Amino acid sequence: MYLGPREIDENQEYPLISDNIKESAHFTRPQSQEMSLANPPQKTASGRFLIIATIRSKPGKEETLAELLKLIQKRANSDEEPGTFTYRVTRRIDAEGKHLSDFVIIEEYDGAAGLKAHMAAAPFQNVIKIAKEQDLMDGELSGDFLDEI
Repeated sequence: MYLGPREIDENQEYPLISDNIKESAHFTRPQSQEMSLANPPQKTASGRFLIIATIRSKPGKEETLAELLKLIQKRANSDEEPGTFTYRVTRRIDAEGKHLSDFVIIEEYDGAAGLKAHMAAAPFQNVIKIAKEQDLMDGELSGDFLDEI
């Protein structure tokens, strides 16, 4: 039964979400239409492009990749990229808080033009080139395009 915002009893105690999740629970990504950074959606209802990108580092090369991603982040969050609203580089962690080899980047752009400007910028192009030359990535960059509701 759906409890809308006005149907929640503030005096009622509700179980925490974690109380309802078994240890074996895990998240999976739904199947979606094939898209890539080279082939983004034409438009979104909000006019903004939100992207959750994932990059896996090869073992032992995590810190090198992290430093390169920080270079992209620095420019993306500066006035040099006015079409980039958000660019956050994060790393997955395990249950003990130890960094894993996966980097998750949370991005938001002012439509296709903002994304294209970001991807054309020298830091982005240089990092992609260096990552390939130094064989830093384990697989390809993957991502999901999102739209706010």
